[in-house]
Amino acid sequence: MTLETQRDTALAMGSVLNIVRYCSLYVLCAAGAYLFFQAAQGNPIIWPATGVFLAALLVSSRRQWWGLVPASLACDLAVRMQLGDLTASEAVVLPFLAGGQAIAAALLIQRFHEEPLRFERLQDVMALLLWGGLLPAAILGVPASMIAGNALNSFTYSGWAWWVTGNCLQIMTVTPVVLLLSRDSQSHIRQAKPVFWVEVTALLVSLVATTVLVFSYDASPGAALPPYSFLPFAFLTWSALRLGPRATALACLTFSLVALWFDTGFIGADAGDVQGNIGALGAFLLIATVSALSSASVIAESRNDTERLAENERKLREVMTLAPIGIYIADKEKYAYTNPAGAKIIGLSSPDEIVGMSVMSFYPPEGKAAAQQRIDSLVDEGSGSRPRIVNTVVDAAGNRRIVEAMATAIRWDGRPSFLVMVNDISGRKQAEDAMMRAQKMEAVGQLSGGIAHDFNNILGIIIGNLELVQDMAADRPEIAERIELALKSVNRGASITHKLLSFSREKTQATTLTSLSAIIDAMQELISRSLTAAVTVENRLADDLWMVDLDPGEFQDALVNLALNARDAMPDGGTLVIAAENTRLDAEYVKLNPLAREGEFVMISVTDTGIGMDQDVADRIFEPFFSTKGEGKGSGLGLSMVYGFVQRSGGHIKVETRPGKGTTFRIYLPRATRTHTPVSTRAQTPVAQLRGTETILIVDDEAEVTDIASHNLGFLGYTVLTASNGSEALEILKTNPYIDLLFSDVVMPGGQDGYQLAVEAHKMFPELKILLTSGFTQRREHATNGEEAFISKLANGLLNKPYNRRQLARAIRQTLEAGR
Repeated sequence: MTLETQRDTALAMGSVLNIVRYCSLYVLCAAGAYLFFQAAQGNPIIWPATGVFLAALLVSSRRQWWGLVPASLACDLAVRMQLGDLTASEAVVLPFLAGGQAIAAALLIQRFHEEPLRFERLQDVMALLLWGGLLPAAILGVPASMIAGNALNSFTYSGWAWWVTGNCLQIMTVTPVVLLLSRDSQSHIRQAKPVFWVEVTALLVSLVATTVLVFSYDASPGAALPPYSFLPFAFLTWSALRLGPRATALACLTFSLVALWFDTGFIGADAGDVQGNIGALGAFLLIATVSALSSASVIAESRNDTERLAENERKLREVMTLAPIGIYIADKEKYAYTNPAGAKIIGLSSPDEIVGMSVMSFYPPEGKAAAQQRIDSLVDEGSGSRPRIVNTVVDAAGNRRIVEAMATAIRWDGRPSFLVMVNDISGRKQAEDAMMRAQKMEAVGQLSGGIAHDFNNILGIIIGNLELVQDMAADRPEIAERIELALKSVNRGASITHKLLSFSREKTQATTLTSLSAIIDAMQELISRSLTAAVTVENRLADDLWMVDLDPGEFQDALVNLALNARDAMPDGGTLVIAAENTRLDAEYVKLNPLAREGEFVMISVTDTGIGMDQDVADRIFEPFFSTKGEGKGSGLGLSMVYGFVQRSGGHIKVETRPGKGTTFRIYLPRATRTHTPVSTRAQTPVAQLRGTETILIVDDEAEVTDIASHNLGFLGYTVLTASNGSEALEILKTNPYIDLLFSDVVMPGGQDGYQLAVEAHKMFPELKILLTSGFTQRREHATNGEEAFISKLANGLLNKPYNRRQLARAIRQTLEAGR
């Protein structure tokens, strides 16, 4: 059997059980009507089976009606034939009238009242009374009264009124009980507390007792009710107030059944008196039932509304409490409310602290006037909202925060006010600014590296020509002296380009395992001598600093630069504190500092008590040639060298400064991952062996540079060939396979740089020695296809421009002899 077949079978069995259950209840109620609620003529006063039938139709699907309707009509006919003193026409027609009324009532209710009847709203009670009772009973009461009066062609008003009253009573007493017990009855029973059942039991017992007492008093036809006849109403009201619609519906049914049972036995035998008394009793019970159910539904609706309101308020408070953005409510003068996130943004420990504080409490002095103007305009208009703005606020600790705010006008406690939602974007703004600065520094680095490359070529040409002239003027001391002075000036220019290149270079050429505490301690005297006597130097170093992998000389230069920078920031003296400790940078720190990365670092801080800087200056201090010193008092390259060193070392540098509060530079250098430094065993080539007879191919797009290098190498005894670009060099290599060394510039036009040329040449001639030179040492995008190690080897042996004859000769000789 498939799953779908099993499901269909289960649905069919459920429908059959549903029909059997309601038909059984139908028969019970119909038989009870004949046995207990008969008038003198033998006809039932009410027909509660109609109420059961209507409830069954309302809770069943239309598909089940095809089985429920015939079964109910058959049960009705069987009961009337067995117990009723009816003619054949009455026994056949009355079941169809009762069933037709139930079907019509169900259709009207479903058409004009789409929601299920739960009697927790007054509309439910009125819908059952109108669509389920009055309208169907009034229409079908005409033929029913004729049949009941044994005169199919004679309509009697009293019979019609008797039918309408009885049917409305049975609908309003029986249908709610069956509906409420059919819907979620088990869950309500399980959820009810024992005290509820005690109270329900007490209610029903008291109601039965008072009803018996009222209706057994002077039980004669037409007798007036006793003075305490209001007592059942009191218990029905108690049920409506305390126990809800379910218990009230059960109480109304109990009250009506007891009243009808007691009163029926004492009704006179006269037919007119019977119909009149029955009509009065039915009207009395109907009014009591409708009043009680209406009261219970109104009270339940009010209670539900109150609970929903309380739940909504709870949810709103929870949303306000858990909201990640700050929410503030204030009038023109003071704050009335904030949530925990709002308190956190402005540095308060509790949201209650803000109540009564001035609305200007958290604005910087320069922003108060504009903020007050915006607030006045918003509150005076009394409606609408303002576009989102980015603003600066000052928290309770005096720290400035960048926030994004959107405000709207409201009324709060009857006063014109405004609500503002605030998002603290200080971290995001800091990260964005850091990223922009990083991109700017990268662009400046590329620019400075490009300038240095061109300048190095020029300096190389000048150095080469000066050395040639120096050779020619060996016997002219006065000329040689001038040339020496010129060479010194050129070397100073080369030193400047070296600083520029150290800013733009991405990789340190030689590193070693280094103990920073040892270097800092050793440099304390040097740093102290470099500063004025009015500056005190203090070292605060942790005892267990991790080892780092870097160029010790570059670190020493960086530390001296920072010390000299601190000296200039303390013209009247002060204190310079150099501290170092181990730390770990986490994801949150990296999120706010995009140039950093997670991991273990040694943090070196250099703190002065000087004049400090504003943020605009702090954002530019690492740019080459940017300086706050007077003209001629600095090159503007010191801090850019520090920045370049930190970047090459895989670290991160951060500056914290405020005008008048001093400055702190924090350098984060990564913990070393290796445990020892390889020691080079290669001996330095003696100067006497710098000459050679090998064949060298020089590749450079600068003709002057090529000419100088050719002259110097020819002077050293080498055979020299030249090319101006990579493709020309490859052609020469193909036609001259005896070339011993390829000496090429890195940066060249034509789409093929020195690295690419080296890779191609190495593939063609694996034994060919290769030496690269460049005035622009920024690391290029390395070749793929397994050439990374080869490229790295070439980069480590790079000859930096500008170079002199001795440096060129040593680099050529070392490259030719490497691996022999």
